[in-house]
Amino acid sequence: MKNQLMRMLHLCLVVVLMFGGFQAIAQEKSTTDQSVAMSFEEAVAVLREHNYSIRATEKEHESVKYEAKSKKGLYLPHLSVTGTYTVLSDDIEMHMDLTGAKAMGGAMMKGMQDYAKAVIGNLPPTMAGAIAKAMGSVPPPSFNMNMLPNSLGLKIQDQQLGLITGNLAQPIFMGGKIRAANKAAQAKLKASDLELSNVTNEQITELAARYYGLLLATRLVEVRKEVLDGFKKHLDDAVHLEKQGMISKAERLHANVSYMDAVQKYKAAVKDQELVQIGLQNTLGVGYKVLPTTQLGVMGTLNDLKYYQDYAQKNNPKLLQVDQKQIMVDQLVRKEKSEYLPEIALVGSGNIYEYQVTDLMPNWFIGIGIKINIFDGFSRENKIKAAKAKQAEVAIYKDKACHDINTVVMKTYHEIEKASESATSLDSSMDFAEEYFRVRNKAFKEGFATSTQVVDAQMNLSKTKIERLQAMYQYDMAFVKLLEWCGMSDSFVSYTVNKEK
Repeated sequence: MKNQLMRMLHLCLVVVLMFGGFQAIAQEKSTTDQSVAMSFEEAVAVLREHNYSIRATEKEHESVKYEAKSKKGLYLPHLSVTGTYTVLSDDIEMHMDLTGAKAMGGAMMKGMQDYAKAVIGNLPPTMAGAIAKAMGSVPPPSFNMNMLPNSLGLKIQDQQLGLITGNLAQPIFMGGKIRAANKAAQAKLKASDLELSNVTNEQITELAARYYGLLLATRLVEVRKEVLDGFKKHLDDAVHLEKQGMISKAERLHANVSYMDAVQKYKAAVKDQELVQIGLQNTLGVGYKVLPTTQLGVMGTLNDLKYYQDYAQKNNPKLLQVDQKQIMVDQLVRKEKSEYLPEIALVGSGNIYEYQVTDLMPNWFIGIGIKINIFDGFSRENKIKAAKAKQAEVAIYKDKACHDINTVVMKTYHEIEKASESATSLDSSMDFAEEYFRVRNKAFKEGFATSTQVVDAQMNLSKTKIERLQAMYQYDMAFVKLLEWCGMSDSFVSYTVNKEK
């Protein structure tokens, strides 16, 4: 009975665990299969919260921020507590030789006795007899100098001792090192903030590439599906016309080959869409599928080229980082020059706890210390030269960066213009392609056109649609890249909103 009960309990436990496992798998699968419709503005919000690169850069920026705060502590006094326990090889003792003192004391006592005898001998007999009689009744002193030791030892410090002290160090003048360190730390913090802006801009550009890439891939799937459906209908028409003897078998076979080719292109487009979807999810840092709602398109009139070039010179994060790098190397030069100046600090220490420490040791001290480097093997001179060379390197790099930014802004601007012109031109081509396909398809059904002509018209229409979509995609990508170089990627959202209207 007991064994049967245990088996039943074991079976129930297995069922519960299996149900829980199936439920977890089903929940995970539902999360993965979930699709969320999302505008580009909403995608940017998700990107800022979940993107791995942005989150990692934020943590790096946080680290630099605390590092800058730590540099301010160099201005404040440094307090510390030190504890030591020491065992000496021997006690510390002071020894005094008393041999000379004993001899001197004996000589002094003998001299005093001889003097007393001489004084008594010069007194009148009556008085001298009375004194002798009185002294005869007093026992002679029992003290003898030989009773004293030949040396005397005094223990100053025990062999074992312990000490806990509080220490103070307050910088007074460090030659400018502390000020230079703080200015360099603030410049590094500003550069880190700019790096966060730069990474965010780059990720917005990547988001746009994958968001609109998914939108483009979705549109391509739709175009391929339209072509597939068109070729399927064309194949059905060809089969019907072949049975009626209106077209040859070769015409029907050509329609069949075109249909099979459309099937392969449609499947390839679907796979491409899946890959872009995965890339978009990775950029956003999410596990669910995203359905873009913001449309592709040309966003209107651009400002002139100089406007974007000037804006990029003032706001490009990478260029502004060079300015902060310049500040850091300037402070490095000042720090190296400060090595020629003295360092002055207020120092002090006080005993908190003592264990077998001699009373001769003071309980506290306070003072001012100064340090001056006289000669260090020409190290300071070479470090200053190295820092100045770094200054020149940064200045040259800044000039190059300014020219490079102007060039890349101009290149991107022209890419926008070309994409805009291409999209406008293809708008006109679309009308012709649609009408040409309609006429050829109608003529084929009436026996006045070949299957090849219909297929060519269908392919020309799909090609025009795809090229128009690609032109709009290239326009959007060039535009978001232009905004990235100008340091204004955040404003791309406002352009997409205006575009949707």
